[in-house]
Amino acid sequence: MDDETQRQLAELRDEIVAVARIRDAHKRRLYVLQEQTAQQGILAPAVLITECVDIGVAIRAADVQLAEFRRLVVRLEQAPPSVLTLPDRAPYLPVLDPTLVNGQLRELGGAIVRMGDAIADLHELDDLAREESREWRAAQRSTDRAFRIGGAVVLLLLTIAVVVLLIQVF
Repeated sequence: MDDETQRQLAELRDEIVAVARIRDAHKRRLYVLQEQTAQQGILAPAVLITECVDIGVAIRAADVQLAEFRRLVVRLEQAPPSVLTLPDRAPYLPVLDPTLVNGQLRELGGAIVRMGDAIADLHELDDLAREESREWRAAQRSTDRAFRIGGAVVLLLLTIAVVVLLIQVF
């Protein structure tokens, strides 16, 4: 292996390390955001979900770039001297695959629809709970009335019994 190939290999390995560090930083940030999203559940702000999707896209772009760099390293290591030269590359920029982005947007749209459905379910459950609460209160009022009426009837019967006893005694 000639000096130029070794230099290119060293540059590629340095870039692999740099991109891997960036990818790891994205992963750590994604884990933190996913934890926050999970803790907040359905009430998680859309900004958290959007940022999770954006970071996921950046991680996949870094994975694609790492795979390409590794393929180039293998080609350089296996190539005979002076056969392969690397093109000049721009510094790390995420490569956005439109199908990946569209898939992420579909996932985000699906998540938003599911959140809307969950909110509608919560409203429905709230309405049912309120209705059951109204029914329970109405039943409670009826029971209270029945006890009051029953108590009044018992008191009336006791009064009549006392009057009858008094009449019999005198």
